[in-house]
Amino acid sequence: EKFKEVDQGGNTRIECQATANPEPVSYEWTKSGDATFKTSGKFLKLKKVSHTDSGEYICTVNNVLNPTLGVKSERRGNSSVKISVRHKPGVGFIEPREPESVEGKSITLICGASPSGYPDPKFKWWKG
Repeated sequence: EKFKEVDQGGNTRIECQATANPEPVSYEWTKSGDATFKTSGKFLKLKKVSHTDSGEYICTVNNVLNPTLGVKSERRGNSSVKISVRHKPGVGFIEPREPESVEGKSITLICGASPSGYPDPKFKWWKG
């Protein structure tokens, strides 16, 4: 699968499906943009996920060719899956924090939350 949604606090398990002859000798998972994330095994297992676990995960598979009359060589292939963690938006904010306006001129206010939430929340403005 290329895309997976997971609820915050939930667990997920994704199989790296690879077909090779001979069979793969290793599976390694990495996360795009996170040099510290690395795990081995055919399955990517994430427990108690949070919004920071969202992202693209890459599975790299290796196998070794050892022909009878040839030179031993290693082959590598990879595939990726995007994981999106469903979660509530964090603390809301309006920018600029202390807006100043001039009569007759327009002003732009930005409403958001950090973290933003997934799926993207819908914000409503009201006068009060």
